[in-house]
Amino acid sequence: MPVVDITRFDHVSLHVRDMEASLRFYRDALGMQVIFEEAIAGANLDAVMKRGGASGRMVGLRVPGGDAMIELIQGVRKVNDDPGTLDSLIFSLRVADADAAHAKLTAAGIAPQQPVQQFGDTVKLFFVVDPDGRRIEFLEALAGAKH
Repeated sequence: MPVVDITRFDHVSLHVRDMEASLRFYRDALGMQVIFEEAIAGANLDAVMKRGGASGRMVGLRVPGGDAMIELIQGVRKVNDDPGTLDSLIFSLRVADADAAHAKLTAAGIAPQQPVQQFGDTVKLFFVVDPDGRRIEFLEALAGAKH
């Protein structure tokens, strides 16, 4: 029996350097819907961050076709200046057609890191990097996929 009853996945929080660049990527290029945007500061944030005087901006975006959400947070903590080493985080976005997604992102000026890769009859996938250097996987589930 689990210690905690988890009801569903809720969100991923990403600390970003440039909120506007991140919004152009996640909202404009990937089609995520802004659910909320707010300035954040105060005693509750200080308690969560374990330091006084924390403040910043948070934007919540809903992933198309589901309930999952991404929170973009700017200013609350220092973001590593070495792109690609910010976090050990990779997250995956499901697409209906990996080849079409690859072509559309390329046409929009977002360079995939490799051609679409197919793994047997389970998945086709490729990666791009966001404005802060995080790898994002675009995955098409094929007939043999278990998820």
